[in-house]
Amino acid sequence: MPIWQRPGRSLPGSWYLPTQAPLARSRAGGQRRRGAHHGSVTCLDRDRTGLEAPGRPLSRMRVEVRCYDELNDLLAPSRRGGELTVEVAVGTTVKDLVESLGVPHTEIDVILVNGESVEFTRQVSDGDRVSVYPVFEALDVTPITRLRPAPLRQPRFVLDVHLGRLARYLRLLGFDTLWSNDTSDEQLVALSLGEGRILLTRDRGLLKRRAVTHGYLVRGTSRRAQIVEVLRRFDLFGAIDAFSRCLVCNGLLERMAKSEVDPLLPPRTRRDYQEFWRCPDCGRVYWPGSHFDRLSAVVDDLRRQGQDPASMRRDSPCQPATRSKPNTTSRRSGTTRSRPSRP
Repeated sequence: MPIWQRPGRSLPGSWYLPTQAPLARSRAGGQRRRGAHHGSVTCLDRDRTGLEAPGRPLSRMRVEVRCYDELNDLLAPSRRGGELTVEVAVGTTVKDLVESLGVPHTEIDVILVNGESVEFTRQVSDGDRVSVYPVFEALDVTPITRLRPAPLRQPRFVLDVHLGRLARYLRLLGFDTLWSNDTSDEQLVALSLGEGRILLTRDRGLLKRRAVTHGYLVRGTSRRAQIVEVLRRFDLFGAIDAFSRCLVCNGLLERMAKSEVDPLLPPRTRRDYQEFWRCPDCGRVYWPGSHFDRLSAVVDDLRRQGQDPASMRRDSPCQPATRSKPNTTSRRSGTTRSRPSRP
């Protein structure tokens, strides 16, 4: 069974989050410029009216679109906070319409067309007014059609190749998290569907795939902002079970008697520590080493942020806003690594 070693040292160190080599930039590109075509949809300048333009092809229509609350973070800055006049082709669905603006369907909970809640497959008509709302956690919107599927019973994740550090933090906090630096988009979608996992990604194009049912576009760029963002988005602060999973392979750790792992331990570790855990999947051994205090402080700080909304907002890249309830009358409804004691 292999013995884990810190980079540049001959003996195992304490529990810590190893750094990850820089990966390629996210494939999620910037927003399209105003007036640019996106398939069958064209977003017009803000100062253009929605009136019929002379000579406009009969196959094109104009609709008014407004995105609410944090969905504005996914729009180009010039398009945020107001109505957009969008030119679309006949037969365009509301899913195609909102995704052409940069909002993946996994971010949307409710869409109203002229005050009526609709499905993603609804085709828009000339002059329609479309309102797009994010996920509602606190408001009762049962009388209307919610577009997202029911939440998964257990929060389980699969992350794209750009989120390796976030994956380690989620494992540190005890959440079932799959990640590999060579997983293809097709494999990510298959894992999400086959194992009932929430797909976390920085690639909004990946979330626009029709097959994806549970996903989230991570906005933050720093490790700290990302982990706070995910905990807040899925309300996971109360579900933290720190130091219960292997940081490398995601296996659940098992407590071991010292005699069972004694042959694997360096002399100083054998002398100074009495508590040990081992991953049954990869064989890594953990004990409360020199990095325990630092990581315990990180975990404790995250737990506090779950109880302090003001502190949580400071670390979140998405500024919270008062939720706007839809105005509708519709009835449609082998390595060795140190392992700390549990805090």
